[in-house]
Amino acid sequence: MLDLTRVSGGVGLVGEPEYPIVVVKREHAVPENIAVCAALLIVHRELDLAREFIPKARRGGPEYVAAVRLNEVVQRMLRQPWLAGIRDEALNAIRRGSIESVADAANGRVVAGHTTSPTAYKRVVDWLIASLEGAPTEVGGEIDWSYYGSDFDETLFELWCLEQIRERMSARYGGERNEWIYGDPQPVFGSDDTPNGTRLSLYVQSGLRKTLNIEPRWRSVESSRKNAKSRLGGVPDYLVVGSEGQHVILDAKLRDRSRRPTEEIYKLLGYFNNFAHQDPTFGVILYYAKSPRVPAYEMFETAEGGQILAFSVDPERPDGNEEGWTALLNLLDRVC
Repeated sequence: MLDLTRVSGGVGLVGEPEYPIVVVKREHAVPENIAVCAALLIVHRELDLAREFIPKARRGGPEYVAAVRLNEVVQRMLRQPWLAGIRDEALNAIRRGSIESVADAANGRVVAGHTTSPTAYKRVVDWLIASLEGAPTEVGGEIDWSYYGSDFDETLFELWCLEQIRERMSARYGGERNEWIYGDPQPVFGSDDTPNGTRLSLYVQSGLRKTLNIEPRWRSVESSRKNAKSRLGGVPDYLVVGSEGQHVILDAKLRDRSRRPTEEIYKLLGYFNNFAHQDPTFGVILYYAKSPRVPAYEMFETAEGGQILAFSVDPERPDGNEEGWTALLNLLDRVC
């Protein structure tokens, strides 16, 4: 930009003409920019730490992928010229513990209106100050996920089935519901008000050997690994047990079916064979199916009176397949 005062003052002078200009030097090392750079460095560090805590087996999941992508964005921002030039100053402020004074100075300049884009700077500085003070940086409530993957769908389906089972058992038998904690061997539901007057308990992810006190029939006799387990265990999704040892094995399978779940039924038969002490035996398969060709439920029986109930469920189905749930409760009435 021409310095008009100097240009106008030199009119009429003899000699080579001069065109003086105003020189403006832009300085990036101001408190608000150092605060922004420090905030990005902190996020970069936290994302690196978060990824280390994700097991290697889960590093293809959506959480890990989202962390990697976000960290790439942060690194690209830190490479911008106006931030790259002050990165060392921001790092020194973090290491020396002077970042609080930088944040306070940045906040003062933002409030005084000495910055461009004051709203954006204010959000970053407020976040940085809250983080340094250990205060929550997000307001409680419902927020949208920034990522989604199907890895957790099967577990969600099993939890939904568990809640459906407990609701219907509670409505039929009364009883008490307990919080389920993974790895806790205690039942999640119990009632003494059954048709046979016996105690009825519902377990989740509980080993058949430990819960029923039954040794499995099949064992490993040869293995290339020295520490291989000698016996074949069994951990169904749910297990309903009566006070006299009678029980029903239940499994939930999230796999859209267009026909009966034959493979899962044979899995129940494997449980029966390996832990055979009860005759007749009883089991239930809850499987996901949208096809109208799939029967609402099917009951399979043996000559000895054993029963396997297979019925389709769909969290989006309005009626929830009440025929199948009724058949399940009738089976529990008979066994327990």
